[in-house]
Amino acid sequence: MRSEVIRAAQVGVMTWWLNAALAHTEPLDEASPHLLGDVIGMSPDDHRQSWILATGGLRGAGIDHLRLAIVEPGDPLGVAGPAPVTAAAVSAGMALVSDVGGVTFIPDAEIGLWTRVASRRTLTPAGLGTVANARTVMREAMHTLSATFPTVDPDEQVMAELTSYRQFGLPITPYGISERTREIATDSLRVWWLTAITRDFCERSGLPVPTQLRELRPAARRSAAVAFSEVPQA
Repeated sequence: MRSEVIRAAQVGVMTWWLNAALAHTEPLDEASPHLLGDVIGMSPDDHRQSWILATGGLRGAGIDHLRLAIVEPGDPLGVAGPAPVTAAAVSAGMALVSDVGGVTFIPDAEIGLWTRVASRRTLTPAGLGTVANARTVMREAMHTLSATFPTVDPDEQVMAELTSYRQFGLPITPYGISERTREIATDSLRVWWLTAITRDFCERSGLPVPTQLRELRPAARRSAAVAFSEVPQA
């Protein structure tokens, strides 16, 4: 099972629930079970606190939503910096970013603890696109994947991964997230997963990895980040 994709799905759905709590589209007691880990850096003494308690501090700072950035080395789009913040986010693979409050939250490897750090204030990077863009990009990506998968029989490892892939689905989502947004998030994660399966199969089989395939991975990650950053609507 692709741990990086599953982790992105878990944090992505958590982002929806956290934003639902901030936007009051879901009550705090409904959102609480879906918020992963605790937070440090939200109180003067830096004590750990739950995300539910942290929502009060976020609202007090004028932050009514957070955006998910899914990043990797060479592609930190979505994290504004400064450099130490970007480096920490890239090392973690993701971050929750406030575009208005100058705050970024970075998770540990187990998503058990999020650290609040000061960051630059910035608008959502234009390069991430919109949900509508993401929908178009992922539709085209599915066609590209079909055309680029090697025309040789898959091995046992591919078959095992495809079994896990077919069983994949998003956890329960909060009220206010449209079916279209949920579908885009799911499709983006599926494309990301399939590109990894295909790339690894090519490398094991001594086949060249198609250039189009290399381009799909960052596109899928960015599309997933855009979908998971959608704020639930009342």
